[in-house]
Amino acid sequence: MKNRFRNGAAGAVCAVFVAMGYLMSTGCAGLNQAKEEEQQRSENEQNSQKQESFEEETQNSRKQESFEEKTEKNGSAGHNIAAAGEEKQFSPVKADGYTINLPESKWIGEPNLWCAEDNELLQIWTALYASREEAEQILGDVGYTQMGGDMQKTESGLRYHVRIKEAIEGVWCLFYRYPEEMKDIYAEELSEIADTFAVTATKDDKYLYGYITKFASGSVTVDQKKWVTPESKEWNASYDQDAGFAVVDIDSEDAAYALGEDCTFSVLENHQGPPVGLDVNEFETYWKDAENPILWVMEMEDGQIRHIAEQYMP
Repeated sequence: MKNRFRNGAAGAVCAVFVAMGYLMSTGCAGLNQAKEEEQQRSENEQNSQKQESFEEETQNSRKQESFEEKTEKNGSAGHNIAAAGEEKQFSPVKADGYTINLPESKWIGEPNLWCAEDNELLQIWTALYASREEAEQILGDVGYTQMGGDMQKTESGLRYHVRIKEAIEGVWCLFYRYPEEMKDIYAEELSEIADTFAVTATKDDKYLYGYITKFASGSVTVDQKKWVTPESKEWNASYDQDAGFAVVDIDSEDAAYALGEDCTFSVLENHQGPPVGLDVNEFETYWKDAENPILWVMEMEDGQIRHIAEQYMP
């Protein structure tokens, strides 16, 4: 009897140990599985991040390749540069006081500010100052210095240029800018555009002085001058006080002006007087046959020439 009891107790103890062993085994397996699942989730997240990073790098690489292909093919990232052998097409922009030629369909805006259609950092704009001295003083105060024919400065990674042109009254300044890091792409092109900048008469100008360099149907091209007297603000000690006047060059390209429909012409008999009226054909012949350049004074109205007269030169 005692032996049966002992054997039964021993069996019960073994069963308990077996059960505990099973539970521990099952618990360890569950912990291991949870650990493996957490590790798998972590690896999945890392792989997902790596994939996103890879896709972002691939996209940026494609963008860079696209930019480089455009730059190589068209220049300036496809902006304003004609392909090899292709002639650029320019359109003249006429404002009140100047003209400028801009590449067709490349710039947006209106006088006196334009922005490149595909890059807002590229800009061209104009400003009018009372005199060259005033313009240079103001520009110098904000960091511009004289470099070659322009005033220039660099600020916040942008390169600024200013081209100054004498006008009948005051001076026009043409500004343009581009990113400094893209100097090799844009500097030459924007300089070429600035070369087309020319001053013209404004609607408020009453008289224009100069030599006529070209006479064509409906317009004349004028090498502009200033008629300066001792009362003028432009007068200085180097001018001939006894003569009472000076003819001063205007630092600008020759500019074309439209002739009004009823434009009239007069010349001085023997270049001294009295004035003699001519029709348009007689005037053109007189201008062509002149042995020496003649200074003309042109009366303006709404930016057009209404009368051309030979200026008396004592």
